[in-house]
Amino acid sequence: MFKIFIEFFMSFSKDVHPARMLINSIVFLVMITWLGTVLLITLNFDTVMYLYNQYTNDKGVKMDQALVISNQLHNVISEQRLAMGVDRLYISKFHNGKVDLDGTHFIFFSRVSESVGPGVSSEIHNTQNLPLSIFPGMVDSLLNHKCYYANLTNSTVENAHFFEVQGVKSTIICPIYDTNDRLIGVIGSESVSGIIGDKDAKNLSASLAILGRVVGDIMSGN
Repeated sequence: MFKIFIEFFMSFSKDVHPARMLINSIVFLVMITWLGTVLLITLNFDTVMYLYNQYTNDKGVKMDQALVISNQLHNVISEQRLAMGVDRLYISKFHNGKVDLDGTHFIFFSRVSESVGPGVSSEIHNTQNLPLSIFPGMVDSLLNHKCYYANLTNSTVENAHFFEVQGVKSTIICPIYDTNDRLIGVIGSESVSGIIGDKDAKNLSASLAILGRVVGDIMSGN
């Protein structure tokens, strides 16, 4: 290609006829433009491929990290559910429908991990993108760094039907904070086999609050 270009340039420099010189000039400019375009595309292609490889590598690392965190969370709550003797133990994250939030503004919460006892149904697929606005009492407790306790025999429990369709008789929900002390989700215990009394609820709340800190560290990637 470069040989043809040089030969054309040499013939162009020897031709002095005005019309031929004009034609040669136009062809010469077209060839220069074409050559520059080819070089530019080649350089840009290399750059694009480099950026693409960087993106896919970063994405792969993030996916691997997410999988490790998911497995860690499942292992922790499975072990702790057995240790605490509860029917259902779960973790939910706050988000705005697309991404996780910064601990100050949240709209929804979705269950991301769950462990259930024998004969207890999994509710993880029925607890996605739940509006926090339908649980104002729970949100108020969480924002005040407190656990939320609901006994379904109490007629004043907010949205009692939501818990009843899952067979829940008592629930305790505690906040999860990340390493920057931002509220990012909840860890919840549910009883389907009986009512959790006030004394047991107090002890379980303390255990869940501590577990919430451990889970928050894991979710932060520590």
